Order: sequence, then structure tokens, then C-alpha cells
Amino acid sequence: MIEENNPELALIRKLREAFSNQFEEEFSNNRLSEFFGSRALISEMLRKNSQFSERILFRIKKSIEEKLTSDNQENALNALLVYMGGGKKK
Repeated sequence: MIEENNPELALIRKLREAFSNQFEEEFSNNRLSEFFGSRALISEMLRKNSQFSERILFRIKKSIEEKLTSDNQENALNALLVYMGGGKKK
């Protein structure tokens, strides 16, 4: 399987599954990248963390449960980036 040799694809698949389960609808790659703000941002996240982390999944699920609005999406993304070693702290 391609995912076995490419942890980035495995991460994308797991993110899509997490978002689809939380929103109870199919979450496309385009919608996933829009949620994170841009394809560049999700690519940067994937490069910095090639192995999927349960802590990242937990933070994403927590953010989804809070029903993020456009006003606080940036804060949630900054928290993820800080966790992964980039971005800014509040």
C-alpha cells in the first residue's frame, strides 16, 4: 500500500477520518486544506510531523467539538503549530 511508504498520506487519511467522524459527513482533501487555511499550511504541518501523533488528533477533535468559527480558527491553528514547533504562542 502506498501509505506504508508515505507517512504524509497516512496522516492526511487519518485527519480526513477524524474530521469526517466529527462532522458526520465526508471531509474531502480540499475541505480539509480549507479548514487549515491553505494547502501550504497543511503541507508545512505534514513536513514537520511525518509520524501521526495522537496528541495532534486529540487537539483537532477538541477544536472540532468546540465548533470553531472563523473568528477562533486562527487561534486553534496557532496552538497546533506551537505544539509542532512552529508558529506563535498566545
